[in-house]
Amino acid sequence: MSSLTPPTEPVVPAAEADCAPPACPPAAPEADAAPAADTAAAPADATTEAPAEPQPAVAEAPEASPAGEGEAAAPPAATAKDNRTPADAARELAELFPALFTPGQAKPLKLRIQADIQARAPGRFSKGLLSAVLHRHTNATGYLNALVQATHRHDLDGQPVDELTEEHRQVAREELARRKAVIDERKAQFRQKAREERQARIDLMREFDQAGQSPEAFAAAKSMAVEELNQRVSQGRQELAELRAAAKARRGAPGEGAGRGPGAGRHDGRHDGRPEGRPGAPRGAGPRPEGEAGGERRTRGPRVHDDR
Repeated sequence: MSSLTPPTEPVVPAAEADCAPPACPPAAPEADAAPAADTAAAPADATTEAPAEPQPAVAEAPEASPAGEGEAAAPPAATAKDNRTPADAARELAELFPALFTPGQAKPLKLRIQADIQARAPGRFSKGLLSAVLHRHTNATGYLNALVQATHRHDLDGQPVDELTEEHRQVAREELARRKAVIDERKAQFRQKAREERQARIDLMREFDQAGQSPEAFAAAKSMAVEELNQRVSQGRQELAELRAAAKARRGAPGEGAGRGPGAGRHDGRHDGRPEGRPGAPRGAGPRPEGEAGGERRTRGPRVHDDR
């Protein structure tokens, strides 16, 4: 009888493995799994709370699922689905939980959302794949913008649950500012390079015009093909014409108030540039300022007419 004892011990784990994780009632396995779930919460928080620091989230993410949930039920399926890309898994997440993962409608994720996904969809995603998907999702610029503007986090049904902390919003703001600075710098470098290349073509065009050589001779002196010379010279002429047209437009066309000389740009009847008098008053009939030469202002009496 004692020889039959060892085979009976593995039977209990096998029965537990056949039981779906949400339906397993024993209290002992849940108590044993509690420490693992607690330790798994930290990597999940790192993935969802601080999207601006992706390295820790990816490194710790494989430990982010509650121990024994979803994986013992169907290990072959989870292993097979590890071959999917994060983009494929993201589309599947959007199909399973459209209220939270619909593209273009980013919402801040509830903390420990990875454990909720494993509980609602056991065996659908391996820990590594799900970590990669959430890392990709929470580092998107659209998600960071939603994190800055929102006030609450959301569960898998899209319902607000936890209030967002100002610390998490500030992390998102700083990451968005960093990305904007990088983009602005790249744009500035691109514009500078484009200006230099354009100026080089214009200089080549002017040099060719002043050389008085045939295209073949000039191209040979510049160690370039004739076709390349013709293309660069033609483009340089067009770009120079565009620059001159833009400069003329900035100065303004004649007759539109951008001419030169006294009174240019005025749209009233005066063209000498002098200031207008008091509206409605005859020219020269304005009031004399106080303290003018001659002492105090005198009150004029009736004008005496000379009948001579």
